[in-house]
Amino acid sequence: MKKSIKIQTLSVRFPSHLYDKVCVEAEQNNVTNAEAIRLMVQQYFTERDEVSRLNTMQTAIISAVKNVEESIGQQINNLIAD
Repeated sequence: MKKSIKIQTLSVRFPSHLYDKVCVEAEQNNVTNAEAIRLMVQQYFTERDEVSRLNTMQTAIISAVKNVEESIGQQINNLIAD
């Protein structure tokens, strides 16, 4: 099944300095202000999702390393005790 993308209108207000940045970005990429804002918002959420994914991976890796450290420690203790 083909997924259709629905675009909805959203009105937003920006402080002047941010609006100027949007205009510069739009001019540099030769797109409209609306398209520049869409791209910025999409990039923001993509990066945020990526940070969340990396944090989850980091937690899993740290946990695995701790488990291996404990296992090695126990093995060393067992060898010393024998």
